[in-house]
Amino acid sequence: MRNGPSEGTSLASACATKHCRYTTGPTSFALAPGARPLQEIQFFRQQFFGDLTDAPKRLAEKSQSRRLRSIDRFSSSCGEDTETLAYQEVIGCRRESEVRALSRWTSVTKTFPWDTTGRDHPNPTGLRQRTGNPAAGIISNMPDSVQTPSRFGPRHCGQSVACATMVKFGLRLITATAVKPYERTNRFDGSGLMKRILFALLLSTSFFVFNSTGLAESRDKAAAEERQNNLVTILLKTGKVAQPNQSFAFHPRRGGFVFLAVACQGKGTATFRLDDLPEPIAVVQRTADGIEHAEALKDVSAQEHTLHIACDGEIRIEQLVIKAIPELVYCGLGFDPAIQSYGKYNLEFLKKEILPNVTTIIVPSNIELNAATVDDLHRQGKKIIAEVGINSQAKTAEEHYGFWTGFLEKSPSLDGIIIDEFIVNNPIREWLPVVTPERQRRFDEERAQYPLYEQAFRRIRENPRYRDKMVYAYIGGSGKRLNQEIIGPTFVHSLIDCKFRIGLERYLFEVSSEQKSQDVLQSFVDGINDWYTKEPLVRDHLILALGLFSMPPGGINKLPNVDFHVWMDQQMHVVANHPAMAGLAGLNWWTSSLADEETVRFVGKLYRHYAIEGKKELLTKDPLFLTHIQNADFAKQLDGWTIHAAEQGSIQVKSFPRYGRIEGRYMGLGRPADPEHIGDTFLWMKRSARGPNTVSQPIKDLQPGRLYSLKMLTCDYEDLVHPRKKTKEEARPFIGNVSITGVEFDKQRSFQEVYASSPEPPIPVWITYHWIVFRAGSSTATLTVSDWDADGKITNTFGQEQSFNFLELQPYHE
Repeated sequence: MRNGPSEGTSLASACATKHCRYTTGPTSFALAPGARPLQEIQFFRQQFFGDLTDAPKRLAEKSQSRRLRSIDRFSSSCGEDTETLAYQEVIGCRRESEVRALSRWTSVTKTFPWDTTGRDHPNPTGLRQRTGNPAAGIISNMPDSVQTPSRFGPRHCGQSVACATMVKFGLRLITATAVKPYERTNRFDGSGLMKRILFALLLSTSFFVFNSTGLAESRDKAAAEERQNNLVTILLKTGKVAQPNQSFAFHPRRGGFVFLAVACQGKGTATFRLDDLPEPIAVVQRTADGIEHAEALKDVSAQEHTLHIACDGEIRIEQLVIKAIPELVYCGLGFDPAIQSYGKYNLEFLKKEILPNVTTIIVPSNIELNAATVDDLHRQGKKIIAEVGINSQAKTAEEHYGFWTGFLEKSPSLDGIIIDEFIVNNPIREWLPVVTPERQRRFDEERAQYPLYEQAFRRIRENPRYRDKMVYAYIGGSGKRLNQEIIGPTFVHSLIDCKFRIGLERYLFEVSSEQKSQDVLQSFVDGINDWYTKEPLVRDHLILALGLFSMPPGGINKLPNVDFHVWMDQQMHVVANHPAMAGLAGLNWWTSSLADEETVRFVGKLYRHYAIEGKKELLTKDPLFLTHIQNADFAKQLDGWTIHAAEQGSIQVKSFPRYGRIEGRYMGLGRPADPEHIGDTFLWMKRSARGPNTVSQPIKDLQPGRLYSLKMLTCDYEDLVHPRKKTKEEARPFIGNVSITGVEFDKQRSFQEVYASSPEPPIPVWITYHWIVFRAGSSTATLTVSDWDADGKITNTFGQEQSFNFLELQPYHE
């Protein structure tokens, strides 16, 4: 399909009067009225093409006949006096892709509709991310999406285990130029074609020297940049700086955070200022000899900047490095853990491993930070954003606008808000074959809200009062691919046009084999590819939200034989290295309120390794699948365990439907139980006055001197099978003992705590969470679990029945 200017009309003049449209295969692109071709080409060149050094190779791989047809169609559609044009086509997706330059692009009609390749996710889980946060952070009273039942927790846990057909992704560069056009004929000879291709390549390569504002950038400066991985690019690197006062220029290709790292030698003061800012971004004061390292952070625009260094005294700069890094979000300050024995996740806790490695901190919308804290975080170059909801009572765009800006008015020191959450589920036909009139009405009502959200976004962006504020939009749901049947075709465009951020939720829970784990990671990549294919401009606005929630009452750490930290590491390794992941705007791990202190700190280690140091290799050296304890969920009955029953029948392996889910292992709500029935089996003991029941197993493959953690979940069996509503104080506590021979227990870190199951069953079950940290003395040890106290006291609770499972033993990261 073509709809170009008439013969003899230049592309520039055509664009000044009407939309110029060009279609290659299934993909259509449009230039908006009044667009200046050179500016548009520069924009496309920067956004999509990257380094064109391999362009001749890519062109050579295309068939000559296809190139002839593409160039002929281009010439026919745009007329004789073609000036300049460069476009990208994504290969292998049968859909129309609108490429939009800011808000001036309009859609093209009568092209192939978007579709995906088959069922790629389980049914919607009905879980709510925002309700997993502490009560202090719950402000919105937004109802759940009508696409899913109203339930507790993150909406789309479990979606990632589905297998999906990989979207073949590639780029086709179609470039035609003519200051004085070549004479167009109905067929090209070989030499003419070669001239056109070479000329096109020369022109497209020349686009590389323009930045987004149209300013020239030297090739030497571009060559000086060193891309370490998908997340980190070195903008400037020096050796020893001999002069006490010196300035260095650097030029990030896109706006965002830059990270300064310096090594100073000698006594004195070194002051670092950026451009003409009155306040220095870093000051190093030394009163002793030796090397001292300092770091600083700053959010900068996509233009040339100058770092000014002033040294007083004998201090000198031994090395200086400036890197472009993604936005690194921590969720969050004020989100204390659901298992309270882990302590407060306050600034003191964050000081060592979180604050040095993040750029942005999420806080509850009603938290009150003192001015000194806010000033100190801002002085460090960090942003503070508040998590807010969606006002379910709002009926107009004005009301949504007022609701969201109200948080910014109440707390002017906030740098923005993050809205929890908007929903992209699987296509309705995949999980709801029959749609009742009532359900359809609710779908229509939900769909009608999204244009109002878009209008509110634009109002926020247009108001000078909020010019320096950022809006982040969590997008969750069961859909791994971009399904727009509810959110509509313009919702994502609106966020991009407003230069807001999209917090795309991708929560990958553990699965039971190496191959399934690789399939999950591949499906993860395929889903991101699908977003990039349908919304090519989204890359620079995408904050990838990964799953941090690792503990009860709701976690994706659901397999005791999988090291959750290695699984986190593998996800980050894909993000840092897979070509499809290049160019992300930022990263987030949701949420600290459902994560143990070790896992929260581990996020800081991952950020440092991949997103600041720019490493490509895995952070951890441990295997994904643990070998220390076998049959930790008793799914294989008593294999690997030695039992000692106090009397006949006092120890058995039992099961209870969805018990793993009741414990807090997310595997999807509103649908059948987990197909592998993870966590549904457990060891059952009945306390006897004749003596303790015990179960034991050798622990193997320990590293002497290394710290390890052991988790275990237990509950009163009567509470499970005959539920009765009771308070925490009324619940029957765990009675028993866990011992490990040949190790040194860390009593300060170890504890046990009772929590209530949620959201099922309707009457909560009180479950005991055991957390034991120890240092291995040798490569082996022996684990013994008993239903008698260690002191062997005789009590009046004989006859009590208790369940035991999820004995997870893995390395502890100090």
